[in-house]
Amino acid sequence: ETGLKYTVATDGHYLKKEDRQSHKYYLLAQNIAREVDAFYDSTYIMSEEEVRSYLNLYLTDDEIQAAFDATMEIYDKVELYDLQQKTIIPHPDISPDFKLEHKLEPAYEQYEYIKRFAYSEYVEDQYYWSLVQEGLIRKIIQDRQADKEYFHKCLDRVNTEFRELWLISERLGDRMSAYYGLTEEVVNEIWTNGDSIVGVSRGSAAGYFTNFLSGIVQVSALDYDLPHFRHLTAERPELPDKYLSSMLATV
Repeated sequence: ETGLKYTVATDGHYLKKEDRQSHKYYLLAQNIAREVDAFYDSTYIMSEEEVRSYLNLYLTDDEIQAAFDATMEIYDKVELYDLQQKTIIPHPDISPDFKLEHKLEPAYEQYEYIKRFAYSEYVEDQYYWSLVQEGLIRKIIQDRQADKEYFHKCLDRVNTEFRELWLISERLGDRMSAYYGLTEEVVNEIWTNGDSIVGVSRGSAAGYFTNFLSGIVQVSALDYDLPHFRHLTAERPELPDKYLSSMLATV
């Protein structure tokens, strides 16, 4: 109806269906509490026939073919590039007039990595803390009227996630906070100027409470007891996937 093209892909965590058990043992070897069975049953690189068998449950043959055609159109435009380079983290456009207000400064001494972000030499860290800080004030203190115990639970979770971002930043040689700051800008642009709406969350992004506080997702990890390590940990020093589901709004 919209004339928009769409593509098809698999969520490939391992190569072949028969590699399922090997992948399970790989996950278990990381010694992290996580789902290792049903969630990954079909997360391998499928043949075209397998993909079609899944999609036939929901789409017509013509609709499926259109997805394959659009996917191959992108494939034909792909250019080779050298993987032997450091990870490049995109940065947000932070105003030179930005100045962090330390509204929650009393918490700094108790939460080491919040303090590190607040007094970081990198403006990207300070900027992202400012977004999270505003989320704590508006969504937790004002909207939820949180008591002291719950508020410190929130601060502790923020501190845990900031620790992960800080350690990964040191290993990558760039600021992970820049990636999240830019993602917040993209989401905000979709909401305000894109004539679109954004899905509440996709993938593991909801596992980071700071994503909720900064407005990247609309689901609080603490409300659903979602573990932060499903999204990103210092044990996997890499850029996370940030799936954004959006759709055109009609009036």
